[in-house]
Amino acid sequence: MSRLILGIDDAGRGPVIGPMVLAGCLINEETEREFKKIGVKDSKQLTSKRREFFAKLIREKAKAFEVVVVYPDDIETSNAEGINLNDVEAIACADIINKINKGKEKIKVVLDCPSTGINKWRDFLKMKIDDLSNL
Repeated sequence: MSRLILGIDDAGRGPVIGPMVLAGCLINEETEREFKKIGVKDSKQLTSKRREFFAKLIREKAKAFEVVVVYPDDIETSNAEGINLNDVEAIACADIINKINKGKEKIKVVLDCPSTGINKWRDFLKMKIDDLSNL
């Protein structure tokens, strides 16, 4: 049996208005190889038509996927409570991991760190994950 891979990425982190959206997609290694072979890559490098085609294919082939939307009001409230945007993103990533991680199989998690303090951010993220035993 091949290992499972959970990829998480964000969109909308930079804009002044609108939500920050994070998506997580769980696939196995065979599907990862298939996706690479057919050209699945960063959406910014694809045409709109190609993105739509891949989005449909990914939803069909994924073992699971989750989307978390963090609205501007939530970000503002978090900031007022002393929670910075990097930590808001870590909490959203942990939410995705917690929803997908069923504890039955080992999962490799792949995500971008939004901070230059990688170790600190990773440690904060780990504190928000319910079960680290199979990650």
